[in-house]
Amino acid sequence: MSMITTAQVDGLSHLFIFRTNQILTLKQDILVPPPSEIYYKFLDFQLATDWFCEPEQGYAAMLLEETATEPAGCHWVFIREVFFARHELAPLVARALALLNWRKRSRFVVSVAASYMTPPMRRPVFVCPAVMSTIRAFPPP
Repeated sequence: MSMITTAQVDGLSHLFIFRTNQILTLKQDILVPPPSEIYYKFLDFQLATDWFCEPEQGYAAMLLEETATEPAGCHWVFIREVFFARHELAPLVARALALLNWRKRSRFVVSVAASYMTPPMRRPVFVCPAVMSTIRAFPPP
């Protein structure tokens, strides 16, 4: 299983956009994932807290900030409704959301197989250990 953190989602059959306990859909009553233009727009406006794609499974998933609003023509649907309706995409939605939540909880960088580290800065941030050596505190302590 490869999880690729990339903005390129062309050729993937499903683009899932999540907010806490909700998924973005084009129709209120059924799960129709939004087109790639909306996916890219959230990336452009820097509203995504995490995103990845699993090319083998044919999907990309994005987790948005809580303040992200729904684009025109889209609706937020509670995840529970997707499972209660026994939608055919429910297993893939569950997988995508579980992996996003795992990445959020574990703060694990898949590409370097290590956990995020906290650099010596005034504001707490998390960085990939592969670039930790290039980060300096500013202003110097």
